[in-house]
Amino acid sequence: MQVQTMPEEAYAWVPSIEEGTAPVGESSESAAETIPVPTGFGATVQTRLVAGFQVPYALLTFDAPPFASLTVEAQYKKTADSLWSTIPVAEDATTAESPILSDGTQYEFQIRYVSLSNRDGAWTSSVTLTPVIDSTAPLTLSTFTMTGGNGRGVISFATAGGDSHLNRIAIYRAPTGVALNKTTHYVTRIGAAPGTTFSYTDGDSTIVNLLVNPDFAVDATWTKGTGWTISAGAAHKAAGVQSNLLQPGLAAMASATYRYGVTVSGRTAGTIRGFVFTPTVFSASAILYGSNGTYLDKVIPASGQTQFGFQATSTYDGNLDNAVFFQETAACAPQGVWDYYAIPENVSGIEGPQSGPQTITIY
Repeated sequence: MQVQTMPEEAYAWVPSIEEGTAPVGESSESAAETIPVPTGFGATVQTRLVAGFQVPYALLTFDAPPFASLTVEAQYKKTADSLWSTIPVAEDATTAESPILSDGTQYEFQIRYVSLSNRDGAWTSSVTLTPVIDSTAPLTLSTFTMTGGNGRGVISFATAGGDSHLNRIAIYRAPTGVALNKTTHYVTRIGAAPGTTFSYTDGDSTIVNLLVNPDFAVDATWTKGTGWTISAGAAHKAAGVQSNLLQPGLAAMASATYRYGVTVSGRTAGTIRGFVFTPTVFSASAILYGSNGTYLDKVIPASGQTQFGFQATSTYDGNLDNAVFFQETAACAPQGVWDYYAIPENVSGIEGPQSGPQTITIY
């Protein structure tokens, strides 16, 4: 029998020799076994040029993590919102840039540390800021005038020269006599430069009056019923019998909405209204014009009709002028009498003095 013996030293264990170098563990993140809250955190508004315009963003700054096993996460949101969005942070970075922000809107920003094992630390307190690129209001417009039309209003502007704070003009349209509400009466914003003259059309710029001789400049194109005459730039009706003033020969109409309008003057009795003829179809509201003034209405003719006109009661005595008739389109500005306002704004949305109201009629 062979026997192998081991020396007594083989059973001796010396930790300093046998253990080697201990690996770095999660416990090295902090002495208290917790992930610390980041320090040195702040946010400032910066701007960059995008498509020729200065736009704001936030530059986040923070101290480097105290341990190599920690990385930085950042997030932001509008103060008024509840949903946070992530801001990318590069490895070993001590700064980060947010996406483009909305000028004049308040935001919140936070950061935290995350361990290699994806344990999350606590978020910092929010840092809030409101980017404002330009705090100086633009000057008042030099001129602001308007012209009403068929399905549109045409606005003419002249801006003050040397107004380096002018960026755009906000347009508002309110029912005449109603106080301006910038939320419900807003139309659009258009870019503007200082010291320039330009125009803007609110509505459909292609609409054409379908009527020939709508101002009754000559005694032609209209078919006059009993009691009707045309002279001195107006159509006249004498009391006596119910009768019509018609314009035949229009292009065949579609089964769509048509707008019309007319000015009544010199009336002392009776009523009048617009309609399409053969067969007779009155507008839904069937407005009876029983006093002097400008009247607006709509009608939906049967497909193929080719006449439009006005029907006066037997007692009607008065004049008609400025007749309008056209097919409504989706691009038309709303029919009615409107007060328009124009307010210059700088790039940060700070308003200059209000211009208006300018009151116009849109047929």
